[in-house]
Amino acid sequence: MTEKGIKLKVACVREGFTQREIARAAGVSPALISMVMMGKRRLNPKRKKIIARLLDRPIEAIFD
Repeated sequence: MTEKGIKLKVACVREGFTQREIARAAGVSPALISMVMMGKRRLNPKRKKIIARLLDRPIEAIFD
C-alpha cells in the first residue's frame, strides 16, 4: 500500500467507513478504491473532493 493509500485507509477507519461505502459515495467501484490504495490508479479531482468531504479531511491531507 502506498503512503496515499495508507492515508485514505486510516481516514476511512477513523470515520467508520468501509471501502465499499466510500466507493458508493464517490460513484466508483470498490475495486477502483482498492487500486487507488495500492497506487495502481488515481482518482479524478471530482472524486477526490467527494471522498475528502465524506471523510471530513482536506483533499491534500489524503491525496497529496
